[in-house]
Amino acid sequence: MLDSCFAVVDLETTGNDPLKDHIIELSIVFVKNNEVINSYSTLLSDASDIPAFVTELTSITLEDIKGAPKFNDISNEVYELLENCCFIAHNIEFDLNFLKVAFQNTGIHFQPHLTLDTVDLSKIFFPTLNSYQLGMLSETLNLSLKHAHRAYDDALATAKLFIKILERINQLDKETIIRLYNISKYLETNVSDLLFASLSENNHRDADYTVQSLSIQHPKFNFESNHKITIEDLYKNFIDQNNFKHRQDQLDLIYTIYSALKENKNIALEAYTGLGKTEAILIASIVYTNETNQHVLISTSKKILQDQMYYQSLIRLLESSKLNELPVSMLKGKTNYVDIDTILKLLSFKDDNYEIVMLKMKLLVWLTETMTGDFGEISLKGPERLYYDTAHFQINSNDNYFYNRAVEHAKNSRICITNHYFIEECLSELDNKYLIVDEAHQVLNTVERQSITEYKYMDLKFLLSQIGINNKDKMLKEYLEHNDIRAKDFLVRMLTDLNKTIDDVFSSLRIEEIKRAIQQLNHSNYLIDFVLKSIVDTNNYESLYNYLKHFQFKLKDMQKSLTLDNYTIHQDNNYQKTALLVNNNSKDRLFHHLKGLHGQVLISGTLEVNGSFKHLEPWFLDEFDTKIIANDNLFKDVELFIPNDIHDLNDRDSYIEDLVDYLSTYHSIKEDKVIVLFTNYKLLNEVYQFLLDSELFDIPIIKQNKNDTPSKLLLQYNQLQNCILLATESFTEGINLENLNDRTIFLTKLPFPVPAGKGFRHFYKHDLPDAVFMFRQIVGRIKRDESDRGRVVLFDERLLEKPYRNAFLKYFNEKSIIHGDRTAFIEMLSRL
Repeated sequence: MLDSCFAVVDLETTGNDPLKDHIIELSIVFVKNNEVINSYSTLLSDASDIPAFVTELTSITLEDIKGAPKFNDISNEVYELLENCCFIAHNIEFDLNFLKVAFQNTGIHFQPHLTLDTVDLSKIFFPTLNSYQLGMLSETLNLSLKHAHRAYDDALATAKLFIKILERINQLDKETIIRLYNISKYLETNVSDLLFASLSENNHRDADYTVQSLSIQHPKFNFESNHKITIEDLYKNFIDQNNFKHRQDQLDLIYTIYSALKENKNIALEAYTGLGKTEAILIASIVYTNETNQHVLISTSKKILQDQMYYQSLIRLLESSKLNELPVSMLKGKTNYVDIDTILKLLSFKDDNYEIVMLKMKLLVWLTETMTGDFGEISLKGPERLYYDTAHFQINSNDNYFYNRAVEHAKNSRICITNHYFIEECLSELDNKYLIVDEAHQVLNTVERQSITEYKYMDLKFLLSQIGINNKDKMLKEYLEHNDIRAKDFLVRMLTDLNKTIDDVFSSLRIEEIKRAIQQLNHSNYLIDFVLKSIVDTNNYESLYNYLKHFQFKLKDMQKSLTLDNYTIHQDNNYQKTALLVNNNSKDRLFHHLKGLHGQVLISGTLEVNGSFKHLEPWFLDEFDTKIIANDNLFKDVELFIPNDIHDLNDRDSYIEDLVDYLSTYHSIKEDKVIVLFTNYKLLNEVYQFLLDSELFDIPIIKQNKNDTPSKLLLQYNQLQNCILLATESFTEGINLENLNDRTIFLTKLPFPVPAGKGFRHFYKHDLPDAVFMFRQIVGRIKRDESDRGRVVLFDERLLEKPYRNAFLKYFNEKSIIHGDRTAFIEMLSRL
């Protein structure tokens, strides 16, 4: 197969429906022997109209396709070109279905004998990538893609991607390829033929290192460093390497952190956004630990920021300063590391489910690459992690191979980076005496959330569904295949009763009938015990037995918490949305570890509230120093416009009309893309529907869905020249808006969280700091460097009326704050 001709196809169309829409551009790039050998490309004139969105995306207009052939004119030629080739496309279902319909309309039956989808192949052989859109793949893999969403450029990029995939397949060891081949037979496209050809025609090496027959990377860690460096030298290397300017504020911050470590102090630091806190933390820590051989634990707020701090900041900083031998590490909780026993269990599943097949193949390839086994590298999506967890619940014990390897590495490292969720776990495993908490404004809330185990109705019902009591090809069916079929009725009846009992438990919790909920949980555990006793020591009972024991553990924890009055109930009119929250005592364990530290540094861009650090007293438990490094010009060239002629949000329809009117005014003057941020999805979806119904805008309107990641939205936003993006505030965390030095963000409301507590004290200790930080982060997306400018349009006059005004407006120039009507808004835009 490898010496066949591969035809890589890409189409541009007027829409997504092959029965209604038309192909406006067709390109084919031919690959043979790992080289591009030929190409074919043409515009097509079958369409009588091209939607504005398509023109915006492709730059193809009706004028462009005038005089081009119709598909009927070229159908025979195209058929002959494709006839004896393996058909390849990026998302093959789209391109192949369009071509099938187009050929059918000319009387030709088109069904390629071999097909491959580069989306699937990329997911399998480049499992650590965050996005499998062609543009992102091209950028990540250094493929040339000059004009995205033009058929020839996309087809050429896809062809180069396919060649990269072939090269990656050839690098894999023989044992892994054989496993992949056996699994791939369940895929609809001809991946198995491709892998068989590779086994036949290439000399794949034997695995270099295996654990329980799986090919993995051999651990390689450095534990010694004799290179010494000063703060001044390291800072100079850093700014020279990145072509940054010397900033005295940043150097002062480095010395402040270094001194706190050196003098065993506790200190709370606020340092303004854009100062370079991450590098300051790392430079101070590197110099201190290199001088003293002491170990420093650094924590940040999210796993994604932890990864960025380690890979994009710490490793690069060490490389640029010839400190590569300094032992550094990253550590997360156990569940963040892949379990080899679980993978072996997953591989034993005889399942042709597409997601499970893809998951198995991705994991096998990833194991040959990863040094850490950290799930953060592979980003399992949607049901993939649920399938992995299902396998995990069925094993007798965890090998913890990769987690133990990570702990051993961290114990021998001078600097270990974690995130707020795993501070307690790290402090219990390691012997660190110094802790630096970045993004410290979030640490208390994270600890509160971490101290709670949440039991949801839908989660428990999903776990039960994996047993498969409705004759599904799942655990129960596999068990019955090896045992007396007469056991079926008994097991189905018992498990059906268990399902109903879970309904009763949450129905009782919804109306706080705690005694009844305890009785139902007790009944559930009785049912599980009965099933367990009936299946123990029968044929192939282990998977079902272990899975039910795991499920029973959850029910017993719920029962114990209700009995001991150690719970909170989040109620909802729908019992299926009711949740039971259980205190797991992790907070008490964390504060026990904090007492044993020699020094701590808490740092953030927003740490004080109205000049006070009192909200941090519960964390430090003892005296602590404070310092603020401010910048009065932080939001220079950023204007804040607050309309005074809009309806209250309680008058929802009128409020939405006002918001859309302001957007329309902005678009008519600026003709730039704009972001609108919401505090909830309900209002976001209502505005989106109004925008569609109004037909006021001839530009793409993108909206965030609950399952969309910021990276996915950002990619769409950055690719388009003009659009409206509707998103929640979470979209702004850690993103960079490209292409524009003049940016506009509409903010529908001050970003206060949903109240988790009552009273003045809770508001000023929790809600206000959270909202201030989020607001400054939103504004920070506009002002990334000195040349940037832009505006925030805030539909919330509370900012000007409430006593917390100064907390939000700390870095704004009064002249940049405009409170006015639509006329003032037009004047502001016209000035620009």
